[in-house]
Amino acid sequence: MIERTPKRRFGRRWFFPNVWDARELFQRLLLLPAVVAPRPLGMALCRVVAAALLRRGSWLESSLLLKVPATLAAAAAMDQPAFARRLETLILYERVLVLRGVVFGGWHRKLIVEGLEHVHEGLAAGSGVILWVFPCVGNSVAAKQAIFQAGIPLAHLSRPGHGFSSSPFGVTLVSPILRRAETKYLAERVVIDDQHTIAPLRRLRVLLQANRVVSISVTKGAGRSDRIQVLGSEIQLPRGPIELAAATGARILPVYTAQRETKTRVIIGGPLPVAGPGAPAIHAAQQALVSWLDERIREDPTTWLGWRILGPG
Repeated sequence: MIERTPKRRFGRRWFFPNVWDARELFQRLLLLPAVVAPRPLGMALCRVVAAALLRRGSWLESSLLLKVPATLAAAAAMDQPAFARRLETLILYERVLVLRGVVFGGWHRKLIVEGLEHVHEGLAAGSGVILWVFPCVGNSVAAKQAIFQAGIPLAHLSRPGHGFSSSPFGVTLVSPILRRAETKYLAERVVIDDQHTIAPLRRLRVLLQANRVVSISVTKGAGRSDRIQVLGSEIQLPRGPIELAAATGARILPVYTAQRETKTRVIIGGPLPVAGPGAPAIHAAQQALVSWLDERIREDPTTWLGWRILGPG
């Protein structure tokens, strides 16, 4: 795999984890037995850890529970505490699967892939395809595996801390290790950060002009964005991928993943309507996306992380 990464200098700070890093590493150590355990035992361990993390008065309970959108919990037919516990369990189990992919390089998760024909149709059109991957449980690896299994080379736009954290410790030591679970599915990783944007975006244009498939994950740290409402929650939706599609003629396909206890479902939507780079055209594409996302989220509300990752605050 080719990795195009801007040079970063941290000095001696890279050696020391911050509080967030230490807490996250401890959680993953707790989950290590589940990496080799049968699925029922692994899920049971994740439920126990999730209950401990969300115990009354804990930092996660106080910071997360009040933010759970009531509409989202109602769509899942749960109260907000039960919704939070279920979601946290699935998040932890996804971490187990990532660790399993790191430890056992030849292991692959079971996938159900829908909408792959949209990718083939986009490539047949000859202007490249942008996969716009939305924050769901399982999204970081499953979409890449789905494209790899279809025999299509994939380039992914990524930030330096992807996989763990953007701290010097995370970027230098932990993120590269955890990314091994997905690296085997990529032909190229294009790394972008706040100080290096022109070269990575130029590289994406070159790839699309060569009729390649690139994936872009929706993150809160992206550039210009708009606030949109999705099923009772407000998220920040970046304009960049839509503008890139307008500039290159590439088809932009939304991607939603639903991590289940036994299999992961990857859903690739049809092309968003992109009529140009102007505000009205971007707004029209965003509205089409909202309608599509609303349907996917209602099918499986406990897989949607957009409110948690892209929401305000």
